[in-house]
Amino acid sequence: MTRKAGCTVNRVNNARVAKGIQGVGSVDILIGIAKGAGSHKAKGRVLDNADLAYIHEKGTDSIPPRPFLSEGVAAQRDLIKEGFHKSAMAALKGDLYQSGLVLDQMAQSVSDGVRTYVQSDANLEPIKPESLVARAAQRGTKLASVEAQVKKLMKQGKRERAAEVASGERPLINTGDLIKSVRGFVVKR
Repeated sequence: MTRKAGCTVNRVNNARVAKGIQGVGSVDILIGIAKGAGSHKAKGRVLDNADLAYIHEKGTDSIPPRPFLSEGVAAQRDLIKEGFHKSAMAALKGDLYQSGLVLDQMAQSVSDGVRTYVQSDANLEPIKPESLVARAAQRGTKLASVEAQVKKLMKQGKRERAAEVASGERPLINTGDLIKSVRGFVVKR
């Protein structure tokens, strides 16, 4: 530490600070589902949770898009900004360990936030009544009671969302495996 004309100058290990800043700028935070996580049979094919996530995110001819990953991550925008800020501040201090730890924690928090987003009343396309009945059949639930409940609600003029809520079903949550597979990863470029 040197004093000149009322100023205090701290000597900083510039190489370490530069390395820390470069480290923060050379990573990607990925939120998603790793290929190979879980497996499901659908229409004669075996799909893993990454396949299902893509299908739900983008939709198909028979399944409406339910962009839970992109919207779930977007809902975490403030958390992401704060995480990058804290990581950069640690890097500026030359604390590479803390900088990396903050990024790891942020990735985990964002993936937790995506799961919470899906479990909340996210504005996802409702489940079709036929799909509610198919879920019941898949689980071995008494089809007649679920089918009757859905038909009754639809006859009462309740739309798909109301039938879905009344039946206790939620989009993207059948067994829960898909949502449990959402993870956050810090990947060096």
